[in-house]
Amino acid sequence: MKKNISESEKLLLQERLNKKNLEEKLIEKERLKNELELKLNERNNDQKNLTKKIKEKEKELETKKEKFYKVIKFIKILIEKNKIREEINRFYGIRKEIEESIIQNKERIKEKEKEIEYLTTQIKSKKKEILFILSQKKKDMELFEQRWVKKIDIPKLKEARLGINNNFSNLSPYEFEHFVAKLLREMGYSTKVTQRTGDYGVDIIAKKDGETTAVQCKRFKESSLVGNRDIQRILGSMLTIKAQKCIFVTTSKYTKQAINQAKGCPIQLWDKQIFQSLVKKYLLDTEIKEIFSLMEREKREKLEKEEERQRLLEEKREEARIKREEKKRKLEERKERESEKRICPRCGGGKMKTRQYCSTCKREIRMKNRYDYW
Repeated sequence: MKKNISESEKLLLQERLNKKNLEEKLIEKERLKNELELKLNERNNDQKNLTKKIKEKEKELETKKEKFYKVIKFIKILIEKNKIREEINRFYGIRKEIEESIIQNKERIKEKEKEIEYLTTQIKSKKKEILFILSQKKKDMELFEQRWVKKIDIPKLKEARLGINNNFSNLSPYEFEHFVAKLLREMGYSTKVTQRTGDYGVDIIAKKDGETTAVQCKRFKESSLVGNRDIQRILGSMLTIKAQKCIFVTTSKYTKQAINQAKGCPIQLWDKQIFQSLVKKYLLDTEIKEIFSLMEREKREKLEKEEERQRLLEEKREEARIKREEKKRKLEERKERESEKRICPRCGGGKMKTRQYCSTCKREIRMKNRYDYW
């Protein structure tokens, strides 16, 4: 029994301790509660203060918003003003460009008016010229070499221009060859005028339809007739250049012996009458400048060849001069070396070039060597 009481007491003590601990905890909790209530009050106060501050700030914000809106409105107004100014400046620039273009167009209009005036005057002058040409045509006139002549006289003038009237006496023999070559080209031949020398009696080599024709040209006076020797020469030359036929052209006539010589031979004899008729047929409307353009080109090529030959000759002369100078320099150097060999290196006197010293120096050296030996 005593043992149970002791346990109950222990339990009682234990419960009391637990009660005491719980009371302490309660006190502690109450203290914490009070602290929390104080903090809550402080927070409430802080909240109230913050709400007041928020309201104040909201009021400030509203005032600032109003000010900001006013500033934004002002900035917008300024931006719009700047835009308007930029537009105005742009319009001013466009206006200046338009004014400049107007001035340029006015100047162009003036220039065009001047051109129109010039063209109208030209048209008037051309109308006058046309009327004059029509009037000349009605008079049966034609323009020939920048002057108006009668149509009937034009063939005679063309003949005079080509030299038919004076039997081509205004042409040199070489020019006459080119004249005949032009006539043959008009007749369908391809021609080549030979050199003035070494042509074997053939002045022109003409080709047509695969046949080669040797052509001899003689610009003679009417009193000078072509003989049989000339015919024999051209026939021999025909064989030399391997031609199938030949043509002899002259501004005079042929002797009976020449005509007999040509019978049965592949040769055509063109005398004054035949030649002039062919010229009238093929070259009457041809300019003299066209006929001699080839000859002028050959002269120019010959002159260029002569200049090239002179240049090469000058180069050869210059090379020869340089070689002569080099040879002369080498000869002088050789003479200097030989003269040096003829000078004695001991006394500076003369000596034989095969000897080292002159005779006196050699004798002295020999005597000196003898005394040195003894």
